[in-house]
Amino acid sequence: MASPAPARQLFIGGSWVPPTKGQYMDVINPATEKAFATIPAATAEDVDAAVAAATAAFKSGHWSRTTGAYRAKFLRAIAQKVLTCMIPLWHPATLLPTLFGASCLMLLIL
Repeated sequence: MASPAPARQLFIGGSWVPPTKGQYMDVINPATEKAFATIPAATAEDVDAAVAAATAAFKSGHWSRTTGAYRAKFLRAIAQKVLTCMIPLWHPATLLPTLFGASCLMLLIL
């Protein structure tokens, strides 16, 4: 299991890393039009690195050698976590990071 998400980093290749260009973007609350969080602004290079890491991990790792039923167990657990985040996502007054912390936000970004 990965460690908690450090502030303003991307999870690529099993590690928390800053965005390659070092840029960040504000998350705007549509109700107030004010920034309430800052997140990494991932670039195409960050996406390429994440895809390459995921592909390498899948080809060489345990996951690719498991059965569909075994993988489904984990995917259902992830789906349940996303569903837990869904109610605050559709609520108009949602400030996701402040209400539920980085775990919900991380799932949505990943």
